Amino acid sequence: MSAIYYRFRSIRRASGCSQSATDEKLQHDGRNHAARRPNVAFGEKSGQLAPASVEALARSGMLSLWRPTSLGGHECDPVTYAIVAEEIASIDAAAAWLMLGSSATWFDLRRADPALVDEITASAEVPILGETFNKPQQAVARDGGFSVSGSTPFASGCKSADWIGHTAVAPDKFLLMLHPAGALRIEDDWDSLGLRGSASNTVTTDAVFVPSHRVIDLMAPLQKT
Repeated sequence: MSAIYYRFRSIRRASGCSQSATDEKLQHDGRNHAARRPNVAFGEKSGQLAPASVEALARSGMLSLWRPTSLGGHECDPVTYAIVAEEIASIDAAAAWLMLGSSATWFDLRRADPALVDEITASAEVPILGETFNKPQQAVARDGGFSVSGSTPFASGCKSADWIGHTAVAPDKFLLMLHPAGALRIEDDWDSLGLRGSASNTVTTDAVFVPSHRVIDLMAPLQKT
């Protein structure tokens, strides 16, 4: 997939997209990029991306396109992102879908407690993020956080993610809660006719405690920085 790397590099230069990752590293990792046709069949059969695909997406910088430069990402503009994503989707749509989910979560983290951002960035060199804004779960306020229960479908990338987010409701609140991998139960219910590699399964909680710093109030005004 070195062709995608070279196109990304040229687009990035023309658009002013961050040069924070060296061209040499991206070139090396781009050759081993995730979106290889042999891995598409694995995803359709297994219901999740091949581990080699996920690793290559992360190493080649494709999961950090919208990650802020201050946190080691590329902070690309939407046009650059769209062109690169189109290239990847032309080979493996599920890989591009995982890339979108992980990238978009960085936007939501601009509302997050800095402690959560620090926790996520410390959890992996390239944290794999996913979230679902479908059916919200039920949250009850507790000392220091919330207890949450329920099921939310279409948590794309959940089988590969280091962190999974879902919506929840509490009295007068609409929340986004993020959990480290393993805190949620992943239901075996993603049996689609396509994009099976996206692993868009339902995630379930049962009175799981979520500390306050891992909760984003989506109804709160966005603070300018």
